Amino acid sequence: MFKVMILGWRKIGKTIKLMDSEGNGLAVVEVKGVHLPLFPLVESNINNYDKFHARGDDVWIVNWPKSGTHWVYEVVRLLMTGREELTDSIKEGTMFPEACAVESLEKLPSPRILDTHVPLKLFPEEALKKSKIIYTLRNPKDAFVSGYHHRKNLKGGTSYCGTWNGYFDLTIDENACVYGSWFDHVADWMEVLENTPMLCSGYGKPEERGIVGDWKNHFTVAQNKKSNAIFNEKRNKLRVSVDFEL
Repeated sequence: MFKVMILGWRKIGKTIKLMDSEGNGLAVVEVKGVHLPLFPLVESNINNYDKFHARGDDVWIVNWPKSGTHWVYEVVRLLMTGREELTDSIKEGTMFPEACAVESLEKLPSPRILDTHVPLKLFPEEALKKSKIIYTLRNPKDAFVSGYHHRKNLKGGTSYCGTWNGYFDLTIDENACVYGSWFDHVADWMEVLENTPMLCSGYGKPEERGIVGDWKNHFTVAQNKKSNAIFNEKRNKLRVSVDFEL
């Protein structure tokens, strides 16, 4: 069970704090019913998609958070540029609509590599029709744990100071989790797979501190049972096979 504390309206939109069962909060901005991280431009970008111009040679990397964006980004960059050396670029530099201004994306040379975690309903329609999309999947249990560590390591108002148990409560609740339910995210994107230039890739061996399946070191028996019950109820919507025990 979670509670919502209204923090008010800022330039980035309606900001709220999701309170877990232990009294710890996670600050987010609510845009069109979806909880998103506190990126300054996200609401204005989504509300002004007419200013974003998709290109036919754009390549998008799309997924629910902590599902392999950095790894896939580097692979795509190497394939598109033919250069093996690493760069100092980070995915947030091309993350839209969350982090980047439209004006900065317009200045990028083609072909552009762009990335996002937004659910389908918040994705620019023009890009869905014109651009190429790579959608990556990861066992949600590992994604949940990776997200917990990520939030714990952040500084300032976007961090999470609670325990794994509290974070699990927020993440497993489809009405609370950031970027929306993992299942809804995957299912909605799979709906457009057949009619969109889109590749769905299972991120089969993701690693957290060099360990595959690190979720087993965090989930209690009760949490795993609760997760499996939800997964078994909704897995038919996915249209793809996901190993929830890896």
